[in-house]
Amino acid sequence: VFLEPDLAERVGAHLLVADSANHLIRAINLETKLVSTIAGTGDQWMQADPTNGNALEVKISTPWDIEVFGDILLIAMAGEHRIWMYDFEDKTLGVFAGTTNEGLVDGVIHEAWFAQPSALVHSKLTPGKVWIIDAETSALRATENGMITSLVGKGLFDFGHVDGPADQALLQHPLGVLELPDGNVLIADTYNRAIRKYSPSNNQVSTVARDLAEPSDMEIIQ
Repeated sequence: VFLEPDLAERVGAHLLVADSANHLIRAINLETKLVSTIAGTGDQWMQADPTNGNALEVKISTPWDIEVFGDILLIAMAGEHRIWMYDFEDKTLGVFAGTTNEGLVDGVIHEAWFAQPSALVHSKLTPGKVWIIDAETSALRATENGMITSLVGKGLFDFGHVDGPADQALLQHPLGVLELPDGNVLIADTYNRAIRKYSPSNNQVSTVARDLAEPSDMEIIQ
């Protein structure tokens, strides 16, 4: 994720990277060409390890995506089914949402269940909302006002390629999400080899493109 100029100055880097296989969050300064680590030890998180404290002393597990959310960096921690947060000010790591239980359970963020959260997008149209892709439950979810809700998705073993009302629609192991300027949300529906669209205005899911080669992300080109 590229940082806004004021945050980039504070962090001393322009680009942050989820270094999944190394279990690290890295920072890249495009002017000095230097790469540094801001979170993680390089060892994978295990259940007995502490999950709060100095970011360079806390182990993490397979961070798959990151997103700036105010003064924190949200981390989709696919390896242990939670969303973590890095505090830019005090350089600490903590848990933002989830329990490590794998599944699709909505509700208060610290009680919700995830299954390989793999994509995060902070809504530009609703600043307090973050769109979430949960790969193993084939779900589009969102967090807002301390709650987790599922817009598309039914559970760990419910997947397919079905358009229509969101509560009946099915995805298959999606890995990417993108909010469009008109408020619609595109989903990289990876194992369906498709790009899908969720329309909040009518709560419908449709297919935008088919026969792709396992799309995993999308971006708007200005």
